[in-house]
Amino acid sequence: MHKTYVFRIDRRGGDPWVARAFPPARPRRGVEGDAAILRFLERHNYPAERLAADDAVSDLEDSAVLVTRWVAGVPLPDPPHKFAMLGDLLGRLHALPFDESAGRPGGASGEDPSREGTPRQDLLAALSFLDAVHTRVAPADRERFERLRHQVRSADDGHGLPEGLLHGNLLGAPDHAVLTGDGPVAINWKASGRGPRLADLAYLIWGTWHTTGTGSPPPRTRIAGTSSSPPTNSTGSRR
Repeated sequence: MHKTYVFRIDRRGGDPWVARAFPPARPRRGVEGDAAILRFLERHNYPAERLAADDAVSDLEDSAVLVTRWVAGVPLPDPPHKFAMLGDLLGRLHALPFDESAGRPGGASGEDPSREGTPRQDLLAALSFLDAVHTRVAPADRERFERLRHQVRSADDGHGLPEGLLHGNLLGAPDHAVLTGDGPVAINWKASGRGPRLADLAYLIWGTWHTTGTGSPPPRTRIAGTSSSPPTNSTGSRR
């Protein structure tokens, strides 16, 4: 199981906290990395959840636990305002200066603890799944299956593109951002780390198509198997 258990902790005489108990398959060093990135974001006054204490990482049986302050807010508004807010959060995040404390590889979805790191890990996870089921594919579907497997193998993982600090999983169901009285705040940083900025942007652009249901994804560029609009220049493009 790769499930993360999330609890709200109501404290007597204090503001609420959030405790995330990660699956045993996720090593403590990964959760310590989450905490290091949150410290970095706080130093730069970036709108993210804050650690609840200096020693915010602890152990519960075989699981590592991260404790942050509860972010009081509401879900983001409907599109297009939602995507403008998410785009602003990503733009501010990608513009932050490099710091070794927030330099771990990131950008993969973070759903599989054995596949944390850059977006290439998502491709490797997809390829591993396809390889595991290839003997079950019906003859009538074999050609289409092999095309899919080839697309995954040859997909651009963004290596060599301009890098920045990525969230990796900002768009979700629900989204990993809430709207507070001071504006949107990003939460759930387990997929975060340094990687190609275009990966975050491509995922957001895919979300605009997926949500609006226009019938076809935006054309041209493919990164980590995701369609997005054509890249341009210093935002992290491949020309």
